[in-house]
Amino acid sequence: MNKLHFYKTWLTIAVWLTSWGLGLMGLAVLLIPPAQQAIARYLAEPSILERLEDQPVLVLAGLASWLMIHNGLKHWQQRHVERDRRATYQAWADRWGWAYHPEENQDRWREYGYLHGIPGYAVRAASVGKRYPCAIHTLAGPWRNHPAQAFTYYSKSVRRVRSGKSTRTKVTHYYLAVTLIHVDGHFPKLYLRRLDWSDHLVKFLKLQRPQPHIFWKTFEHQQRGKRQKTTYRIETANAIFAEQVLHSRMIDHLLKQGDVRFEVDRDVLVLYQSGRLKADTLEANLDFLHQAWQLIPPQWRR
Repeated sequence: MNKLHFYKTWLTIAVWLTSWGLGLMGLAVLLIPPAQQAIARYLAEPSILERLEDQPVLVLAGLASWLMIHNGLKHWQQRHVERDRRATYQAWADRWGWAYHPEENQDRWREYGYLHGIPGYAVRAASVGKRYPCAIHTLAGPWRNHPAQAFTYYSKSVRRVRSGKSTRTKVTHYYLAVTLIHVDGHFPKLYLRRLDWSDHLVKFLKLQRPQPHIFWKTFEHQQRGKRQKTTYRIETANAIFAEQVLHSRMIDHLLKQGDVRFEVDRDVLVLYQSGRLKADTLEANLDFLHQAWQLIPPQWRR
């Protein structure tokens, strides 16, 4: 188990123990008479606030100390998690002879801005300052004689949320793992993803007019010994290309990935996955893309 998984496991155990501890305390108050008597005696005494109402400086000092300790521990934990994440990526890059750059890289994000799977490109391209989306933890190198790259797409949105008379700032962080290879050819756009609830809502409310280059298609596949049907949203610039590429062998290959988000555009094949880029699945992702390239009909390849 690497250190990153260790920290996540440790935090999960701490939350679990705290929840069980609070639950057992509540159960003790309800069922154990001595505990009920102890609580009653405590409530009969002056409260902590009453004892400290004449010592506001002590109260403020205690709150300030608690905040400093809390923020310090949180910062320490984030630093160690990020350090171990970088070490994991660097070890993978050294193993395969790739280059690794952990810093934010807006040029890399702009280079692949034409890809449909990178969300909000047209909207966020006009944003300023630190609100720019970017690529982080970028890995680049050859894979089976194809130039390949992998990075985490990161964006941060900051908005003001009003609640009654007060207003607070809400910061949302978004991560998307992007793995891609460059191949010989120049393909029309083909983007495939599984339907979500918003697609069904849009169709039910008829909020979008039918478009010839966007359609839904249901595929049958074998999963855990059962035959299942999954519907995907397909966007393409060439219906003939989509029909010839999405043949039965390609569909079986794509559905093996599970909740696949796959794109072909120009000379790039891309696989998207929610969350940060994971080094332990990167080799499988690259092989998945290479096999998908081999399944594209020869007439579309150079």
